[in-house]
Amino acid sequence: MGFFQLRVLSFAGVFASTILAVSYKLYHLNNFKILMAFFGVVGLFFVFDLLPLLKGKWKTKEEFKGQPSLFQIFIYTLLPLIGCVPGLLLFGEIIPFFTLIEVFSVVVPLIWMCYLVRELDSIDLWEKFLFWLGVVTLLASGWGVIEYLGLKPSNFLSMGVGRAKSTFGNINYFAGFLVVIVPFFAQLFLSQMFELKKNFVIPQKFLGLVVFFGVLSLHMTKTRAALFSFYAVMGLSLIY
Repeated sequence: MGFFQLRVLSFAGVFASTILAVSYKLYHLNNFKILMAFFGVVGLFFVFDLLPLLKGKWKTKEEFKGQPSLFQIFIYTLLPLIGCVPGLLLFGEIIPFFTLIEVFSVVVPLIWMCYLVRELDSIDLWEKFLFWLGVVTLLASGWGVIEYLGLKPSNFLSMGVGRAKSTFGNINYFAGFLVVIVPFFAQLFLSQMFELKKNFVIPQKFLGLVVFFGVLSLHMTKTRAALFSFYAVMGLSLIY
């Protein structure tokens, strides 16, 4: 079956059905993003809870060795929200904290992570999930590169753009995505290159392409904070 595993692709289907509704013109409407995020969670419940229950195939899945507990996932994912507490205490009268969009931006990924941990109950499924995450990263990065160079259909053979934003509609959103994802794939690539991990299902050449275009497009965003964070993380990873 290769990388086309139904359980993994089900996550992709739910995600795509909600995220594709957020266009360039609507990405800045927070209430609309909250609504689509809610629909995504409803989709997860429908696919992974309601359908199996109706078919009589619902069952508790066993955790594989080394898998973090849902409590650990809960604590790790809430850290960004917990990090807002000092700001609330110091500047609560000046800057609004814990707005609805801030809470949803943490709670919704938390729910997604809990579903991922529960449903992807083997290393093989996680590696296939990471492959498709790499495909998404490669497509987004490649689009950012051709946009920057002036090869995108809407700016073909022009002078390009000053800073790449790819399909994210916002430069900082794109840089934020890359600075989280690319260091992870860079570590996977290095672990394969130095044979620290064997029998990995994702080809090393594919990982190399993801890292190359990811780093290239990150530089094309010209976001200094993201670039600093990326190289700081990579430096700490190499030391580790």
